[in-house]
Amino acid sequence: MPKRVIKYGAHDDPSKGTSGTLICTNFRISFITTERPKYNLIEINNLLLSKEDILLNSVEHIYVEQRNKRKRLT
Repeated sequence: MPKRVIKYGAHDDPSKGTSGTLICTNFRISFITTERPKYNLIEINNLLLSKEDILLNSVEHIYVEQRNKRKRLT
């Protein structure tokens, strides 16, 4: 089931994020947004993964943040 989320960059301003939809399958986590990138990059297209995809075997922890509190999902 897709969830509406905000993605924050690790080294970006924590008050600014990108709104989008998070979709999780048994293979990957995909972040889909309608916002255009702020800069142009040369993209190498992969048939299985896009720029915003993360393989599940690369994920150690997932956190939920609500009202300035962070909770680790188990």
